[in-house]
Amino acid sequence: MYLNNNSLAIVITIVVTLLVPGISIAKGEQELQQSEGTVLFYSGFFSREENDGKMARLSGKSHYMKFYPPNRIIRLFIPYPYSTTVKPEAIASVFNTISKKSVGDAFIRGKFAVMDQDVIANLGTVKTGQGIVLFDCDSSSPCRIEFTEKDLKVIKKGILADHIIVYDHVKVDTH
Repeated sequence: MYLNNNSLAIVITIVVTLLVPGISIAKGEQELQQSEGTVLFYSGFFSREENDGKMARLSGKSHYMKFYPPNRIIRLFIPYPYSTTVKPEAIASVFNTISKKSVGDAFIRGKFAVMDQDVIANLGTVKTGQGIVLFDCDSSSPCRIEFTEKDLKVIKKGILADHIIVYDHVKVDTH
């Protein structure tokens, strides 16, 4: 049996709704709400811990993410070790350029006028409900995001234990 994209989306929504009652992952969900004491997630961007260390060497990429209102997420993958030479202002510029290239979900590859090597951007949406932030993260179930005062944690469901990936908040002065 083959499912088209709409049927697959409906099946996934039903399964997630049954597994995680009380939340909705329908498109157009409310804008991310910032609670007191959390980072300003629309300012700056987030950089995965060890972006210039073991994780980057193992994966061959440094990972970054940025949020845009009302429910947009862009994940940026910069080749390692080239990523160690890239300034935060250049990364912020790439995010802003990418955010204007597509209104839907997409993968985009390019230099975006400031990079010396091709980088890959993944544009997607986050879904919120009852204080939970979810996004599709290349796994069989959505990833959950938890914000703190200085970082965020991406939580991927695992078979024996959840996988937690910490991203540090990077403030960028664009003036």
